[in-house]
Amino acid sequence: MAWNTPVGCQALSKNAQCGACTSDGACTLCANANHILVPLNAIYINAAGQGSQCMAPADVQKEGLAITGKAVSIPTGCKEVDTEFKCIRCANTQSLTNGKCVALASGSKCKTTLPFYQYCAQCDATGKKCLTCNGSRSPPTGVTDGRCALPCKQLFGIGCSKCNQAKCATTDAKYAQGRKRMM
Repeated sequence: MAWNTPVGCQALSKNAQCGACTSDGACTLCANANHILVPLNAIYINAAGQGSQCMAPADVQKEGLAITGKAVSIPTGCKEVDTEFKCIRCANTQSLTNGKCVALASGSKCKTTLPFYQYCAQCDATGKKCLTCNGSRSPPTGVTDGRCALPCKQLFGIGCSKCNQAKCATTDAKYAQGRKRMM
């Protein structure tokens, strides 16, 4: 079984609804086009690594309200949310601009060759350098060499507020007890 097939991705990512993944096992797309990719650490305090699940938009909104205590808005076309239930990535032909998924030509204007272009809110005039990122991928630690990098909370869990690529350097006291525990 190849890792880049839906079945291979489901096994590698441990997400039974995964439709595409990276070679390191991170799910990047839900098999059901109407579902949204949600990091496990958005819901469970003891979820480690890059685990994820796929949920219908109504279920994402329900979980977001239950956990954050406020209504979350998921724009049409959203494909992934962050640990705060904010949309961070739209469909591949769209960019997230002012909280809406819009066509790339009218949105971020990033080149699709820019790594992680889907997470960029605004590119420079060349379209080859990201200036600001969406959601928890925002600066100061989100933009690295003109592209949006993974944030600490997605790398090391909801309780991590500052990190380097190897470890969490500072924990976020706000989430010490703030998420559900996995059973």
